[in-house]
Order: sequence, then structure tokens, then C-alpha cells
Amino acid sequence: MKKEYEIPNFELFYSAYPRKQAKKDAEKAWKAIKNPPLEMMLSTLAWQKKTKQWQDGFIPLPATWLRGERWLDEPMVKPREDKPAPKLPTIYKDGVPQLATPEQKSNIFNDFKEKFLKRNTK
Repeated sequence: MKKEYEIPNFELFYSAYPRKQAKKDAEKAWKAIKNPPLEMMLSTLAWQKKTKQWQDGFIPLPATWLRGERWLDEPMVKPREDKPAPKLPTIYKDGVPQLATPEQKSNIFNDFKEKFLKRNTK
């Protein structure tokens, strides 16, 4: 016997889903899933609601989401923006580029290495 305060799993899913359209179609899609993994679905919805796509209003209908098994989606990792490599400084004397001494080359290399490591370890 079902207790009055229990909410069927579909209703829990539907209440968490941000787009409230075509509910009957969503129920039909729900029934077609054997043992719907409600916890996984709710967990996936939590991060999907925060995506730019969903924030911009591009949210699939709940039935589409269910039929596509979108609870199995994985979050997209934002690609790292490539920053230009720091440029080695040029040594000038009276406005003319000069060849660096071994000590100057070592200092330039160490400075470059330090900047490179800082940039690539963030």
C-alpha cells in the first residue's frame, strides 16, 4: 500500500527538471526505462542546470532527456585558453640587439623558465 506522503520517482525527477513541458510524454519515456537510476539522474541534473547551455535556456524536453539517457552525460571540461608564451627579452645596447654573455643567457633562461612554469602549473 502506497503511503500518501510518498512521491513516485517520476514526480521527484519531474519536479527537479527545469523545463516543465510535455509531462505525459516524459511519463511515457520514464516508464520505458527499466529501473530508472533516480539518484544518478538528479546528480546529473544538478550540474547540467549550471551549464551555459541550460542557463541560456537551451534545455531539452524532459522526454528527450530521458530517451537520450542524458543522465549518462559527463560534464564538459572547459578547454584551457592558450596564453602566448612569454617572450625572451632581447638585450640592447644603444638600441642595437646584442649577443648575450653566458651569464646573461643563464639569467634570461632562468627567468623564462620560472615564468613558463608559473603559467603552466595553474
